[in-house]
Amino acid sequence: MSSAPVAAPVELLQMDFEGMEAQDFDVPSMSTLLNQLVKESGVDPGQLAKVLVSQNYVGSVLKPCLEDDGDEEEEDQSVFAIASIINLSERQEPVVKDMRDLLRKLVLNPGQKVEKDRAQFEKVLSETLSPDVKLGLLIKERILNMPVDLLLPSLQSLLSDVEAAVKKKMPYNFTHLVYWSKMYVDKGTAQHYDLEDAWFEENAISHFSYPLKHADTVKVDSDEAAPGAQPIRRIYLFEFSKMTNFLDYLQTI
Repeated sequence: MSSAPVAAPVELLQMDFEGMEAQDFDVPSMSTLLNQLVKESGVDPGQLAKVLVSQNYVGSVLKPCLEDDGDEEEEDQSVFAIASIINLSERQEPVVKDMRDLLRKLVLNPGQKVEKDRAQFEKVLSETLSPDVKLGLLIKERILNMPVDLLLPSLQSLLSDVEAAVKKKMPYNFTHLVYWSKMYVDKGTAQHYDLEDAWFEENAISHFSYPLKHADTVKVDSDEAAPGAQPIRRIYLFEFSKMTNFLDYLQTI
């Protein structure tokens, strides 16, 4: 008589996290997280991490809380999540230019399928932008299986930082945001790795997708996707004013 395999016990870890400003020593850990997002795009995740550190007064990184015994230094703690916004309209670092060029190349390519309102995406990415259009890149990246509950306070803090920066006349008065979503296609159906990204599907002005040529480092639960599911990235365009609606949505899932 055959017996069914016994599943290995799953150990649940209880951890407390703290949001803090990104520092130079966080760049390697941040780069690893960001690489999940921009892999195969030509965008350098390490340089992107350095841009985020340079504007660490907007956004935060989540790291495990340090023990009181002081045996572990802050720089030894890995970054588990990042929440920030980069000004794509005005920042001039090479990595930001690479990102703008990539978006324009994809959206303006007649062979690239763009869902919904292509003209609006083209307008926002125009090199002769109206001064009334300010485009930002929303980054909300975290390690796989990190609870979505931790995302809400990070994004609430991010919006507060943006409001404070705008009051100081800093360039964070956005009209539109783009967001890079990790997805996979299984049996012809596109699914999000991060369940909250379904909100963008319903609320984005426009979006487009592109496949990854090589196996994705982001693992998908075998109960959700068969081996060989095609990893893709989907880039959404939405109005900055809808960020508060997104935060409301996070409280419902």
